[in-house]
Amino acid sequence: MVDGVPMDQTKNALTVLQLPPANAQLLEMLKLQLESADGVSSAPDVLSGEPGKSSETFRGLATRVEQATKQMSVLGENYLEF
Repeated sequence: MVDGVPMDQTKNALTVLQLPPANAQLLEMLKLQLESADGVSSAPDVLSGEPGKSSETFRGLATRVEQATKQMSVLGENYLEF
């Protein structure tokens, strides 16, 4: 249902857009970003709540959390710059 368009005219009111193929350079950039994201998402186990080593101090755990979030923030900044 489309507001303001009678049911019998809805088919004529919609237009299908023909999109050109994607730019090869942009696709390559996207693949590189996805690879980086996969590396970042698999690295910081500490963010998933996985327990640390039994002898790990609070400061050691805090450092690992900081490093993991830094990885994600750098990836996010790169994405925003693009």
